[in-house]
Amino acid sequence: MASRAVVRRQFSVVLLWAVALALIGCSSAAPTSSPGEPSAAPTRSAVVPSASAVATASLVPAETPLDSTSPSPAATAPLPPALASLKTVDIGRFAKTAAPSAAYSIGLSKGGAPMLRYETGRANGSIPIPVTKAEVAYFSQAISQIDPARYPYAVWDETEIAVVVSSQGIGPETAICYDSGIPPLSWRILVAPLDTNGKPGAFAQFANGRHVLSVQIPNFEVGASAGCEAVWPPSVALSNGLIAYNVERPAAGHPFGSEILVRSLADGSTVRDFSTPEYVYSLELSGTNLTWIEFPGVTTSVLPLRLSTADHPGAQDLLVYKTPGDSGDVEWNVPPYILVGNVLAWQASSAGKVWERDIPTGKIHQISPNGLLCQLGDFDGNDIVMGCSSDPSLTAWDVSFLPGWFVFWSRTGGYRVLTGMPDGSGSWSAAFANGSLWLSFTSDQYPYETAVWTAPVGTLKGN
Repeated sequence: MASRAVVRRQFSVVLLWAVALALIGCSSAAPTSSPGEPSAAPTRSAVVPSASAVATASLVPAETPLDSTSPSPAATAPLPPALASLKTVDIGRFAKTAAPSAAYSIGLSKGGAPMLRYETGRANGSIPIPVTKAEVAYFSQAISQIDPARYPYAVWDETEIAVVVSSQGIGPETAICYDSGIPPLSWRILVAPLDTNGKPGAFAQFANGRHVLSVQIPNFEVGASAGCEAVWPPSVALSNGLIAYNVERPAAGHPFGSEILVRSLADGSTVRDFSTPEYVYSLELSGTNLTWIEFPGVTTSVLPLRLSTADHPGAQDLLVYKTPGDSGDVEWNVPPYILVGNVLAWQASSAGKVWERDIPTGKIHQISPNGLLCQLGDFDGNDIVMGCSSDPSLTAWDVSFLPGWFVFWSRTGGYRVLTGMPDGSGSWSAAFANGSLWLSFTSDQYPYETAVWTAPVGTLKGN
């Protein structure tokens, strides 16, 4: 069973309409890494040393990546110089299978009531989510089919699952977003225990609140310069009996200020509580380590990635992403960051550098091969998969970025270039699950067909 799920607010046009088409099925957070390991999320550019850094080690990455230069067998297509000396693995020989099911997902019963579905491999079934009539009416509106902020979402770890539900009054709307006059949003966090088989128990309300700030999601490229805004529920993360979430706390000079709370699920006590100057775009919790991205409420060119630990509970700047900002028709995604245990992996810039940071020591290693643009696909605490390109006209956080090669890296086996996947345009995703690496390719032409390759991680490491 996945150790937790992370909701990523990366909504491309295709994905928005995919949500609409799939409403009769389910909406869910994607499964992430195994227990005690980080999960992939987004990040951006130049590293900025912080006065409150955990350690004195330099935040500047090594000039050359960690290396594995074993001779490569002949590849089916010429490899760029950055990959020519690396081993290759033809994963085209592995069966094309359906994508792994999320251990937990949210769907609607025939009567329209929200249900939590669970499929852990040891327990399967569904249970009702206790919601109010206002919450049912809210996510039953037609706009909920293309506005992910309206639909309930779930996050989980090994022992608990949390579901976030919301309700909001009716305001002036278009097919995609509000034009003006966005009503306040009421939200609740419901938590249920998981037994040893992953079966959920009864839900209980853990926290509730009301948000009023109209926030423009930075990678919501549909009309980003035309006021596509929303009032958003909190981001939520679970780890080892703790829950982290953000609430609105505007202050003088900081109209989108937030507060992050880290609380005990056992007794509700507050373990950590601090203010942030800007809106919390996303956050991740692993053990007592907390990472998050902030932005000032409108599409921007500067987004900080910050860290808080038990030893250094105050907000520490890890880096500041310098993005394309809102230049009209530019479409870009917030680069991913993934926190697992005491290790953070992130995509550091539009130049496509993937880095790994050991949080206790502050040491940083560049994982992506030099000479390529790479996107971080997933990280399970020990292994990383990246999509890479040698096309200098691309930027690694462009929504249209299409890798020419896929690169796997592990601590024990070094690098492998993955071959045998199809060429063509579309989108890709990667996930480590059940001891395998899953690579999915979705066509950008209707009906958006998806092909999936599943390769055992042990094979990729050379075991």
